[in-house]
Amino acid sequence: AKQHCSSGNGRFPEEKEISFIEEFLEAINRAREKDQWLQDDVFVEILSVGMRFAALTAADLSRDESISRSAVSKWINHTSVPAFPTRKTVVLWIEKNLKERVNTLRGQVNAQLENTEPISDLQDVA
Repeated sequence: AKQHCSSGNGRFPEEKEISFIEEFLEAINRAREKDQWLQDDVFVEILSVGMRFAALTAADLSRDESISRSAVSKWINHTSVPAFPTRKTVVLWIEKNLKERVNTLRGQVNAQLENTEPISDLQDVA
């Protein structure tokens, strides 16, 4: 699950962030298809990059999934990894939050587009 830079042609910074997140979600899916998504190194990368892209904290994961903060801290600091069932739960939680982040960003872009009228629309039709 490596990050890739894309040449964002969008007019808004949110569009570039959406592109990064979508590429990351695709990378998670590719890892899942190859049955690699729960391997130690892949899980750690999904956890760290996914939480950063989704603007999540260890406290969010701890609260939402009822996992101790000390356990989450160990995973984030690469001193341990959870058992496979917990990894699956965490990756699914990250994916859900990334998709929610994309929807929020799209809403922000749409709101900006609604407030940006082309000059041709501003002319009187009288």
